[in-house]
Amino acid sequence: MKFIMKSTPKTVNIDSKVIEELERKVESNTPLSIEEINLFLDNICYLTRCKFTNDFDNFSFEYKCDKAQAIITYYLTDLGVETHPCMTQNVITNDIEGHSFIVARFNVNGILIPYLIDPTYRQFFIDEKCEYLTHNGMILKTPSPGYFIKDEDKSKIEKLLIDGYHILDENMARIYGDSFYNTKTGYTTKDFKSINGSIYLNSFTKGHEPLSKTKEELESEDLLIKRQTKKSL
Repeated sequence: MKFIMKSTPKTVNIDSKVIEELERKVESNTPLSIEEINLFLDNICYLTRCKFTNDFDNFSFEYKCDKAQAIITYYLTDLGVETHPCMTQNVITNDIEGHSFIVARFNVNGILIPYLIDPTYRQFFIDEKCEYLTHNGMILKTPSPGYFIKDEDKSKIEKLLIDGYHILDENMARIYGDSFYNTKTGYTTKDFKSINGSIYLNSFTKGHEPLSKTKEELESEDLLIKRQTKKSL
């Protein structure tokens, strides 16, 4: 199931006036259209990735997930968005690949919809991380999560890798969750394991992981995404 990502993360250039209007809508809980939420999240993921590199083609975002999670969470919570910072070992199971991501709910066409936001997932789709390490038949180390994407799910994952976000329905929760679940060590077989997407979805939308950086620490490192609008009183 080896899946090596070659597509480049999305680059966007959205007018600041458009972002201002979107921020106002988000903060006032005014329903967004699908096009508007996509623009809003395109901007967030692009700005977050730019905090680490300008070379999207040759940068894996390895070990950047904690900072990315903090950057996005502070920005969204400042706008009043329901945000759930997650860490795989707490929302899936222990002894798996550790990774931080965010689930946030947005008012889209009058319905509160959860979105998976993970602009650094690309790090798990590089060539050199596709081997098992075993000792006396026991699995000590597995390939990266990208190894465990099924052929029929690759188009959805490619969209997540390019955009940095995706609507979190049960199917997406299963695909994403299983990619980490199958990195669990301590087994003696390499059989693919799966959990129902509804279980992942329920767990992800309850995430409350403490952030790795304070807002002040991010600001001192020039890592904050600054809102275009003034904060409502």
